[in-house]
Amino acid sequence: MEDALYKLATDLVNTICEHPSVAAGFAIVFAVCNLTVNGLRLAWPKEEERPRLVLFLLGFLDVGALNFWRLVNVFRKVDPNPPLTTRPKP
Repeated sequence: MEDALYKLATDLVNTICEHPSVAAGFAIVFAVCNLTVNGLRLAWPKEEERPRLVLFLLGFLDVGALNFWRLVNVFRKVDPNPPLTTRPKP
């Protein structure tokens, strides 16, 4: 197992050393996706108020921003906006 991980890491480092534009491209895509996703979440903090286009962009760009938590929550069926308190209402 260690040999396979070492070979994978070595191949990855060699590829980046031979083609530095690949690493720069990944960094640019990550930065653009991350800034866009965070900006959209700041503009529309509540999920219920987000327009359909914003929801589409968030779903599409979350992967580029390496944010897989929303995808995990979709399969776990977790409420994205849980209540702030768990006390029963009087």
